[in-house]
Amino acid sequence: MSGDNGKMVDNVKQRLSNIEFLRLLAMLYVLIVHADFSTFGAPTMEGLAVRPVGVFVQYWFECFAICCVDVFVLISGWFGIRFSLNKLWAFLFQVVFYSLGLFLLAVAVTPHKALTLEGLKSIFLFNASDYWFIKAYLILMVLAPMLNAFCDYASRREFKTILIVYFAILMVYGWLEPASVHFTMNGCTALSFVGLYLLGRYLKMYRPKLTNYNRRIYAVVYVVACLVMFFMCLLFLSQGVRITLDSRLLNYGCPLVILSAVALLLFFSKWTFGNKMINQVAKSCLAVYLIHCNYFVFPIYKDMTLKAHQLGGAMVVLFVLAVFVLSIMLDKVRIFSWNKLSNKVFYAE
Repeated sequence: MSGDNGKMVDNVKQRLSNIEFLRLLAMLYVLIVHADFSTFGAPTMEGLAVRPVGVFVQYWFECFAICCVDVFVLISGWFGIRFSLNKLWAFLFQVVFYSLGLFLLAVAVTPHKALTLEGLKSIFLFNASDYWFIKAYLILMVLAPMLNAFCDYASRREFKTILIVYFAILMVYGWLEPASVHFTMNGCTALSFVGLYLLGRYLKMYRPKLTNYNRRIYAVVYVVACLVMFFMCLLFLSQGVRITLDSRLLNYGCPLVILSAVALLLFFSKWTFGNKMINQVAKSCLAVYLIHCNYFVFPIYKDMTLKAHQLGGAMVVLFVLAVFVLSIMLDKVRIFSWNKLSNKVFYAE
């Protein structure tokens, strides 16, 4: 039903499994991205000449999976982050559980590598490269009450205008402009997350015309956007223009990447179903990221991906799926620990 200013009022609080399934798919995409360019590096002209099929496969997976982070943030906007101290502590506990737990495991296995300044800094996420998503998302969580207040009190016209101006500035100074990497870090900042969060809220609250098409349309838009990136990457590479994750096409701030993420979100929003198992598994989604992107684990993940590739491309797929499933299973320990701790700390009489 509609409320004031044409806003859609959510009557159903329980999350359906369609968006939770998308959350799982997005995390699988994260694993794919990290097993692709992050491990093998970006394709080169020499590589295109020597092993064209391998380059095609690399770009194919990268172009179809690069929307992963944008999807996660759009989902947060779709549901809305309802900030509370309990949720903040639960989020921080999950992060520390793995940063500290994996550090202690590293100390037990390879103390000479773990007991270093960089190793100690990893516990508190002080290393520049580790868990960047967590740092940006934490800021988004803290800002969520203010962002939600804006969404609730702004008129539809004001909301739409802000989004248009925001993404116009982002496209010009955060994507087109040569020094854009210093502005938005290729979409890897809380600034970019704010825009995607607001976009997700707008799509859910107002259900504009673009959300009312058949889901097949969104599937086509997603595939076409990814194929455009794919062929543009091959074209630029063949002409000597190196396209990497740090350039214009394959980064989280690229308009085509954002478009593909929105298309995926809208596709799954039209595919409504409920499944308790999917909802339960989705609770451990972040654990997949926290485990394989850990300061000590990520080098092992990349090394194992390279070794799996020596046995064939199919082994890389199996390895990625194994990491996904194993991480979900291991997170049951974290869930059990948090339930015990929270019951004693927050709900004790």
